[in-house]
Amino acid sequence: MRNDSAGTGFIKMSGQGFTRLKSLLKEGVAALRSGVWILEGREAASGEPIRVYFAGSAQQKAYLSSRVFADTCRESGHGKQFFWKLLHALHGNRDRCDIAIIEGSRVHRRLFSKPGDVFIPIWLKTRVDLPLSVSSRSYKEDIRRIRKCGLSYAITSDRDELHAFYHDMYRPSVNASHGDSTIEIGYDSMMGLVGRGRCVLLKVIRDELAIAGALVVTGQSPRLWAIGAQGNNPEHRKCSAYTAAYHFAAEYLAGQGYDTMHMGMSRGFLNDGILQYKNKWDQRVIGVDTTGYILKILTPGAGSDAFLAGNPYVYIDDDRLFGAVFLGADAGDSEKDIGRLRKKYYLAGLSGLKIFRLGEETGNCRVIMES
Repeated sequence: MRNDSAGTGFIKMSGQGFTRLKSLLKEGVAALRSGVWILEGREAASGEPIRVYFAGSAQQKAYLSSRVFADTCRESGHGKQFFWKLLHALHGNRDRCDIAIIEGSRVHRRLFSKPGDVFIPIWLKTRVDLPLSVSSRSYKEDIRRIRKCGLSYAITSDRDELHAFYHDMYRPSVNASHGDSTIEIGYDSMMGLVGRGRCVLLKVIRDELAIAGALVVTGQSPRLWAIGAQGNNPEHRKCSAYTAAYHFAAEYLAGQGYDTMHMGMSRGFLNDGILQYKNKWDQRVIGVDTTGYILKILTPGAGSDAFLAGNPYVYIDDDRLFGAVFLGADAGDSEKDIGRLRKKYYLAGLSGLKIFRLGEETGNCRVIMES
């Protein structure tokens, strides 16, 4: 009996192990394949024609399309391909693209990057010190509006209020902001954290009504997890309702004894609107997500130069984070100009910021500032 029981348990465990192994192998194979598109249109800032080879997910394609192109772009889907096949296609640049952007992990970077390629993290992790001590003019103006509108906050874990926040504030707000590139927090994930006592809803109150809200995660790594506002009321914007959610979340966590607050994820492009918005709180970069974009310049020239000039980015070099800003031929590089760029794009926590001058000769650039 004992041996039979042990044997049955072994067979059952082997079956479970085999299923898990099969699942891992399936995930591994999936990681080696990627959707491929050719994107073509006018670059957003310069109007230069640009042709992009993109490999990755539909969400990241949508995000990059909104960054790179002035309006809509023409798309040509090539289905899913294994990484070695798409890299073979890139080797001869048979699609005559200006740049290639490949979504992948650091493993993909080590396997498929070549000298001259750049790895841009998709997401930056940032945090602020508590209590807040911010001197930016923008933040001070926001505080003035918050007080003028008489905004306050309340904390709740009520399931009905969480349900209303998720469906009436968070989802409409995030979809309005990000469109096809939206990556939503799952409702069950939210309720699961709340059920375990690790997440609360902070409501921004005006005249006894909730006009905005934020999910605040407590515990070892306190952070503002998600944010949304009620409707598309311009009065809420006048009252700085979104800023109020950040401000009150910091105030609440400081009152709970925390000395830092994670600000959530931000994109790895230095001129991304949300990243720039969060800079008013003197945020510090503390890490990155494991996924990123491998950027390859395939055809140096007007198209690739336009992309670089319009999309300053954070990149990983020797496991350190740097910022890169590119100046076109007509951009000023006086001491005052460089100081303005550094103030706008340098983030605390980066190992440095490099400003490059794109050369008059195709494909050349030189460093004009490194800090």
